[in-house]
Amino acid sequence: MRIRRIQLRNWRGVGECTVEFAPSGVTVVEGPNEAGKSSLVEALDLLFDELDSSGKSRVRAAKPVHADAGAEVEVDIESGAYAFTYSKRFHKKAQTTLTVRAPRAESLTGRDAHERADAILRETLDVSLWKALRVSQGMGLEQADLSGKPWLTAALDRAAGGAAPTGGREEALFDAVRGERDRWWSDRGPRKEIGEADQRRADAAAVVAQLKGELAMLDQDVDRAATLAKEVARLEVSCIELERRASEHAAAAVALTKLRAARDDAERRFAQAETAHARAQAARDERVALAGDLAAAEAATMEAGHALTAGSPGMEGARAALAEAEKDLALAEAGAEAARREVELRERDFEYRHDELELQQMSERRARLAVADREAASAEETVALILVDDPTLAKLRALNEEVVKARVRLEAASATVSVEALRSCSPEIDGTLTPLVRGETRDVRVLGTWRIEVPGVLRMDVRSGAGTDAPRTDFESRRRGLDAALAAARVATLDEAESANVRLREARRTLADRDRVAKDDLRDLTREGLARKIDNLQPRVSGYCAQRPASPELPADFETAQDLRRKAKDDATAADAASTAARAHRDAVKLRADTTVAMSNEGEARLRLLREQAAVIRRRLDTQRAGTPDEALDSALGHAETQMAAVARESQVAREALDAAQPDVVDGLARSGRIAADKAREDRHGLTSNLAALRATLQLRGEDGLSERLGAAEAALEVANGEAARKHAQADAAKALFDAMAAERDAERARYVAPFRAKVEALGRTVFGADFAVDIDDDLRITSRTLAGRTVEFDSLSGGAKEQIGVISRIACAILAADEGGVPVILDDAFGWSDPDRLERMGALLAVVGRTCQVILLTCDPIRHRHIPGGRVVRIA
Repeated sequence: MRIRRIQLRNWRGVGECTVEFAPSGVTVVEGPNEAGKSSLVEALDLLFDELDSSGKSRVRAAKPVHADAGAEVEVDIESGAYAFTYSKRFHKKAQTTLTVRAPRAESLTGRDAHERADAILRETLDVSLWKALRVSQGMGLEQADLSGKPWLTAALDRAAGGAAPTGGREEALFDAVRGERDRWWSDRGPRKEIGEADQRRADAAAVVAQLKGELAMLDQDVDRAATLAKEVARLEVSCIELERRASEHAAAAVALTKLRAARDDAERRFAQAETAHARAQAARDERVALAGDLAAAEAATMEAGHALTAGSPGMEGARAALAEAEKDLALAEAGAEAARREVELRERDFEYRHDELELQQMSERRARLAVADREAASAEETVALILVDDPTLAKLRALNEEVVKARVRLEAASATVSVEALRSCSPEIDGTLTPLVRGETRDVRVLGTWRIEVPGVLRMDVRSGAGTDAPRTDFESRRRGLDAALAAARVATLDEAESANVRLREARRTLADRDRVAKDDLRDLTREGLARKIDNLQPRVSGYCAQRPASPELPADFETAQDLRRKAKDDATAADAASTAARAHRDAVKLRADTTVAMSNEGEARLRLLREQAAVIRRRLDTQRAGTPDEALDSALGHAETQMAAVARESQVAREALDAAQPDVVDGLARSGRIAADKAREDRHGLTSNLAALRATLQLRGEDGLSERLGAAEAALEVANGEAARKHAQADAAKALFDAMAAERDAERARYVAPFRAKVEALGRTVFGADFAVDIDDDLRITSRTLAGRTVEFDSLSGGAKEQIGVISRIACAILAADEGGVPVILDDAFGWSDPDRLERMGALLAVVGRTCQVILLTCDPIRHRHIPGGRVVRIA
């Protein structure tokens, strides 16, 4: 197909636009944004796809915004053997017309025209490939969808050496096979119909298994009932024997009770004797310890008295040293206080001189601001009154230059009248009295009708003629335009405008100076903040001298105040250091004195405490000896030891008699005999109950008809197995057929990749270099690019490389499909990501491609496509 011409009328914001395209080669359609370039492609789509009566949103969007009319599109197209003109008007007075010029003349309107045009396109054009090869505005980085395009498939098949494809019937057959496969299978496995058949088969098998199990359990229960009857009879005999043996072991356990009582009595009496011995031993040990405590207390009391007497002389010296240190500390603190007062005074003097200096500086800043504000107020009035800014002045200069040029053209086309004074006179030339001396000559350009008059003597009218009408009209028009512009700018002449512009620029500089002065002098303040600071500083500065003491003298200036403040701080630091040292010395002396006094006081208190403790111990010891002498404690201890030894021997004899009777063995036999008898009795009762229940169950199951139910269930299972097998066979056959056809289809598609890759790489080497290579999948999508030995995934390439490769793949398709009838390649606003070098190479490539295909470029940037030699350029406004 070749597009020869597109004409738009009343389309969106486009009034009327006609573009004629080269039938082959490259046509570059240039124009600014919103000039209607993209509307050309949109109009083609609506022309071919939509009825003139359509109310779809994409049709409504094409409605003109500047006129109450219907959007119209008309195209001249050659497609296959057909040459025709096709047009539609949408929205208002809808209309469709089709005029076929070849191979035979046809004229159709309305729905018939739409259907005939659609039939021609589908007969002569692979519409899906045509739309896939476009690059629409904003989609330059996307690859074209090239899979399943009949023309491209045919071209690749021929290039691969295969037989010609048979068209859409195979695709329809493949879709039918895929539909049958999808009836039985999903991506997750078999579908519901197979699952339900399998479930019915599983349910029938479960019923058969359950009935077989119940029948087997019935046979097992008959055998179990006979076994239980034998076990109950055996337990009857075992229970009688176990009861007899349990009675014998219980009698032996009763005989052990007396031996245990004798052993327990002997152990109780031994424990009492042991307790009495422990009490006697504790009483004697306490008496010995108390006597030792008394001796130790008396020795410690004597030692503390000697130490207190030796430490008395050191206390007097410590008190004297402390008094001297207190006196030195008082003198140092007085000096430090005087230095601090001096620092405070010098600090206030410094602040006064600092405030005085700051007040002076801020007053100067406020004065500068006031001057700048006054000058700026006058400048603002000037700016408000003068309208001749730089753009206006440039416009006036341009208009004046046009007037001058028009005057020159007018004077060149006008007649010239030469007036020579034969004697001195004053004629009127065009109403102006012009004195002339004898012999003087005056040349006059006649721009319209001029009158030369010598009052009372001569009057002559001179007309320029019809040849000056156009220049004079142009001159008058341009002069009126200049006068109107001067009047709008409130000036009379260009010189006055120049002067006004100078005053305006000076006023703006004054305003800028005000802002600069405000920035420099205000800094981080506002005018109100500056005034508040001045108002706060003035009373502090004016009132300080009145309240300051006369001595010492006030520093003469800020620097002197700063030096005196520094010296006072240094003196105060030294005085504080001396005071700190004196305090540290006093504290050390006081610590030593306090330690000496504390030690003396501690010695006295310790001596008193030791004396009291010794007296308490002595009184306690005397009281205990008065109650029980030491000899009585020794005698009681000896008697307790004798008594404990005798009871210990009796306890030993009782334990030996009990051990000889083997109490653990007798007790164990008695417990195990009783447990065995009880367990046998419980087992007999349980088995008897189980046997009765089992016999009742057998009676009920014998009447349940399990064999008949099992036969019916096995018949149902056979039916379910047959149904499931049939459905699985159908599903497996559908899947096998689909897999075989899909494998063959994939193999056929794989053959197309090689010629397509070869064409893409051949074209790409023009842009990227001789080592350019690509990888392409079965859907003809480029997956990676290799350049200089480095392979990069397509999605990881830069925006420019993606855009260039996407265009190259489309061009490759167009070249391959050229033998089928050709498909125009339309690139709308492409190469926005490409650098200048790649743009130049792409231009060379498009020029080569244009020998085979029709390429249409729509761009708002003509510079992008300046490297395309021989292309037709169409400019639309």
